[in-house]
Amino acid sequence: MLIEDVLTELINNKMPSVWFYPTTDSGGAKLFQLLDEDGGELAWRWVSDGDKRWRDAPSSLQSYSERPVCAVEYDLTEGLENVVLTLGITDTANGSVLPPRPDWCR
Repeated sequence: MLIEDVLTELINNKMPSVWFYPTTDSGGAKLFQLLDEDGGELAWRWVSDGDKRWRDAPSSLQSYSERPVCAVEYDLTEGLENVVLTLGITDTANGSVLPPRPDWCR
């Protein structure tokens, strides 16, 4: 499933925000999770799978008692196009921090 499909479903369900969280499983494999405001898992994917393999079935990770503090919030009320652009770029870059846009591009 594409990130756009996941986000469309969340927006249709009136979710106001989603949190992007890079983590690892017990074996050290890297993955990304989309979390709700309480730290509940909404979707996830292995980093090695690339950006076209999001899953909405639960992962094998234990639940969080609260949302991890380093999870990054994305506001879904800004609309699908905007959040697909912002979160989609992070997803496509496999969570890498992208350099800031040059001034002429802002």
